[in-house]
Amino acid sequence: MTVETTRTMYGWLASSSAITSLVSKPNIRLAYPKLDDSFPCISLIQAAGSNVVRLGYKTATAGTKSRRENMYMQVDIWSKNGYYQVDSIGDEVEKVMASGGATKQSDNHDHDDGTGLYRKIMMFSYINFHDD
Repeated sequence: MTVETTRTMYGWLASSSAITSLVSKPNIRLAYPKLDDSFPCISLIQAAGSNVVRLGYKTATAGTKSRRENMYMQVDIWSKNGYYQVDSIGDEVEKVMASGGATKQSDNHDHDDGTGLYRKIMMFSYINFHDD
């Protein structure tokens, strides 16, 4: 269900008017940007994840096989205009992710002198329950 959860989180970001007022919708993507891309942009990447099945999963009937999906999603915000811009976008990303049920675990700043790109790296955890 990794793809399903990733699409869900992408939908949260791409449908938020607060975010799309700061980052154009085509610049919200499920991949890292290239140097010739336009900025600012947001990339959403699965950092880690696991599935935990409940006792009796193997023998349960279809529709009652319960499992818990633990996802860690990395949201990177990229800009050529400095930390203020990535932090402003990051504040909105945090609100949208929290409203969807994701919890921010950490964030960090990065700057690449060679490309001149500023980046805010945010890590979110998300728990999704499934009945297969």
